[in-house]
Amino acid sequence: GDSGGPLSHLNNKGLQTVIGLVAKGIPLCPEIPLLPGLYTNVVENLDWIQETIAQTSSCGIRELQPQNTNPLEAGIGEFPWMTRILKQDGGLVTYGALISSNWLLTRASSVRDRSSQSLKVRVGALHIDPALDQLDDEVPIDKIIIHPQYNVGSPFSTLHNDVALLHVAKSVNMVGLPHIGPVCLPSQGETFTGQRCWVTGWTREATGTSADGTSVLQKESLLIWEPLACDRQLRKHSDTPQNFTLDRSSSLCAGGEPGKNVCVGAGAPLVCEGSDGRYVLVGIGSWWLDREDTCIRSNNPYVYSYIPNLLDFIKQNTGI
Repeated sequence: GDSGGPLSHLNNKGLQTVIGLVAKGIPLCPEIPLLPGLYTNVVENLDWIQETIAQTSSCGIRELQPQNTNPLEAGIGEFPWMTRILKQDGGLVTYGALISSNWLLTRASSVRDRSSQSLKVRVGALHIDPALDQLDDEVPIDKIIIHPQYNVGSPFSTLHNDVALLHVAKSVNMVGLPHIGPVCLPSQGETFTGQRCWVTGWTREATGTSADGTSVLQKESLLIWEPLACDRQLRKHSDTPQNFTLDRSSSLCAGGEPGKNVCVGAGAPLVCEGSDGRYVLVGIGSWWLDREDTCIRSNNPYVYSYIPNLLDFIKQNTGI
């Protein structure tokens, strides 16, 4: 065949699968017996193929077809960047957001004392129980990068730069699992004050109870606060000093509407719709003043790491 021509195989599901590409053909010649052609091994180059496709394909695309009648429950592919970061035994560590086929962003506080070998990430999940999902996948993590200016903070209200990058050992399969995809990164310093944005997570895990929560991925639209208003609200809490000021360089507030705070837990992605209709990652859930089991009733906002001001760290380490 011509150079670049596909070599395909009919699998047991009746689908043609490309396994090779013509690299070099042997000219037909009566003096030379039949010789095999040389093909590029597609399987051996699959990681590069998937990474390249992920970088050139659209980020921030949600599947918006209604799939259930509960307005708080997400559907398959509605938040394709949502990830569950797990211990090797399957126990939850935190949540995160997929930003490419090889990288995800999460909360530094949740992973700073853990080794990469102790973690894996579950993508494409709709339920807490993996037995209820058929289109999810688990991938091992091989690198953790904590923000170099991360400050542990005591109490949480002094946290700064609470983000970490996780690198997966093999590319997430966005080709075979098209309901999985990355969220877009915002522009440097972009502001979203006054916008309503989406946060997602699994309520039952965050609250530690089954009565108040659900095993299905939850979604809620939250208002992003003006920083001074957030300062005033958080100062009303007994655990916050009267001179408290939110770290503007790496934090923002969202939520704080009783009945609209999805108790999603740490690491939860906060995403906003851009002018082109695609969704960008604005925040990663960082800290909360109230007990998690009271979050539905609270009027205190949740504090998120502010991604538009943390892009240098992300881009320098990932090349995205």
